[in-house]
Amino acid sequence: MLIASIRTIQQEAKGNLTPGAMSPMNAIIEYQAFATTIAKNTHTPPNTRVSEDGMRITYGITTLEIPKFRTGLRRLADEVTRELKELCLY
Repeated sequence: MLIASIRTIQQEAKGNLTPGAMSPMNAIIEYQAFATTIAKNTHTPPNTRVSEDGMRITYGITTLEIPKFRTGLRRLADEVTRELKELCLY
């Protein structure tokens, strides 16, 4: 039973934690990289605008809405937590 559980965990990890795989964990890593890039940007391009309340950042024709971004990150974190509990039979 224990060996079967370990094999199942290994299979799930290989399938979901592999770079490029569509999984909640990889989505969080990609969002974190995006957020880090914005936070560490020392040279603001001329076509970047931030709303007065700081909740919308527009770069060219693309707008990042912070409330939606936070909701998405929260949803991803909840999904990863739920899947980890399910994977660990918790």
